[in-house]
Amino acid sequence: MEDTMAMFLSRHTVDFVRDRGEDGKPWLMYLNMFEPHPPYNGPLNDKYDPYSLDMGPLFLKKPAENTPAFSRVRSDFHMNEAEESNPSDAEGYWRDLRANYFGNVTVLDRGIAPILDELEETGQADHTIVVFTSDHGDSLGDRGMLMKRSFYEEVAKVPLIVHVPWLSQEEIRVDGSISHTDLVPTLLDLLGQEVPDHLQGASRKDVLEGDAELTDDVFMQWHGGAATISLGDAVFDRLSEIPWRSMVSG
Repeated sequence: MEDTMAMFLSRHTVDFVRDRGEDGKPWLMYLNMFEPHPPYNGPLNDKYDPYSLDMGPLFLKKPAENTPAFSRVRSDFHMNEAEESNPSDAEGYWRDLRANYFGNVTVLDRGIAPILDELEETGQADHTIVVFTSDHGDSLGDRGMLMKRSFYEEVAKVPLIVHVPWLSQEEIRVDGSISHTDLVPTLLDLLGQEVPDHLQGASRKDVLEGDAELTDDVFMQWHGGAATISLGDAVFDRLSEIPWRSMVSG
């Protein structure tokens, strides 16, 4: 456990928080932990029973023919990969991956806890904004796919927890959609700083204060050409590399 990236970064972050508590200077910490992430290995791989997990209605359900070719090719590739890796129990292959992923999430939890504890112990928790989020989710077998690179909810809908201690100690769930581009304007606004005009996002401070609601508007965009390594299949690679655009709005 102590040799995972999460725990390594956690220890260094705890040291940073402790030092800032001593010098009293304002600070900003951006912490990017690797877990959970392929290859989905970690010290807690055996923590969750793969066959006791609720896999949901989309587990191994291949995309329909009227869905983007990229998703259908990806599904075929990953489903075939599972068959080749475990011909006698392809479903078990997927269940093991998901159980290992959950183990990775628990590793992440255990890495974050000491940081929050240090904020409390150094008296900084009452005046420190904490944001927890992720850049993407993971298909983990839903629609027969693995990893990111899709607009499906299991990939695009990520956690976002914002704790602003001087606003409220109550846990409130806000329905609606928000973009990561809104984070910087929101944080600047919360800190009483001017929000530059060139930022693409918008401050959601009024939502956090309970004076406004989020809409259900969504805009997502994919542009190819970002992959730097082969994804294991020639057709898959071409679809990923060609500079084409796929957009979802609503």
